[in-house]
Amino acid sequence: DYEIILTELDNTQNDPAECFDFFASDKEENIFGYNNSAADSKISSISKAVSLNESANYIKDAELAIVNDVFYIPLFYKSEYFLVNKNAQNVTYNPYTGQIYFKNSKMFD
Repeated sequence: DYEIILTELDNTQNDPAECFDFFASDKEENIFGYNNSAADSKISSISKAVSLNESANYIKDAELAIVNDVFYIPLFYKSEYFLVNKNAQNVTYNPYTGQIYFKNSKMFD
């Protein structure tokens, strides 16, 4: 048992729902041993969403289920900067993987 833990929670995908893997009792990413059946139910609902609004509502419900049960205080935020020439268009950057996609990019003079 512990009273407090300081750890990095680092997503690898550009998906806001991924952070809930750290709190779902059936996920290996749950290194804390957190177990809350109400939160698990809310978390599993996220993948069943059929629209963006529905997904946002499920994410909000899951977040509330967790923060109403435990204290979760983000102490640090990792920031990265991605600069693109003003003449370049459609260059896509994924901040979670660090990949830069040029497939649909164009450069204008």
